Formats: sequence, structure tokens, C-alpha cells
Amino acid sequence: MSESLIIKMRKYQTYDEPDELGRLHVGYQSSMSEQEIYESAKGLWVLDPRRFFTQVTDIYITPPDSDDVILHIKPHSLHSVDLFDKTKFYFEGMIMNRSEMLGQTLSVNTSLNSVKYIDNVYLEQKGVAKS
Repeated sequence: MSESLIIKMRKYQTYDEPDELGRLHVGYQSSMSEQEIYESAKGLWVLDPRRFFTQVTDIYITPPDSDDVILHIKPHSLHSVDLFDKTKFYFEGMIMNRSEMLGQTLSVNTSLNSVKYIDNVYLEQKGVAKS
């Protein structure tokens, strides 16, 4: 089974001190470049590393106020960061800036969780993703 990871970004916010990835901001604002969106969206997330490595083929990023894909990433690595009582992860990958998925609506992230796994077959049946 192959899956895609859908990440709904939160609204843009700044930090006084850098986070564990050295960032002074996270979240989304419409003036951001693809690279800025990627840097903001890549982590830190609670993920299942085994599931990520064996099943996730694509990552789709949506803004906080829409289900439209604003960035498509082909992941190639996952890194862990130990935080107090949890381990969180950030991914790295290639930005697919000519993806047919850009602008597509993925109205599948209905939970309050910002990260959702979705079966690629489901996306294909909905006519959203190409096989």
C-alpha cells in the first residue's frame, strides 16, 4: 500500500528564540516562496517512521484556510529530534514545482490533526492524483 501525507499548515507565527530546526517562524502566509513553505512545513511532526519509510510516496501541503495543494514534495529522508518526552520528526525531499497536484483540492483532512495519511488509491479514485 502506498500513501500520501497531507499537512495542513497553521497560520504564520514568529518566535523570539530559534526552534530545534533553527527557524524563527513557522506556519503559512500567502507571500511565502516555495522554499519558505517547504522550510516551514518540513517539521516538527509526530510521525510513524516505519510507516513513513515504507508507505509514504508524496507529501502535499495545504494552507490553513483552504484544502488546495500549495506544495508537493517527494520525500527522501526523515530525521528525529528528541523533545522532552516525545520524539518528533522532520522530513527532507524534493519540491515538485511542476506537479499536476498544485491547486488540486484535497478535502480529506477533516480532523483537528495537522497531519493525515491518505491511501493513494483513494486519491486516484477521487480523480485527484495520477497513478
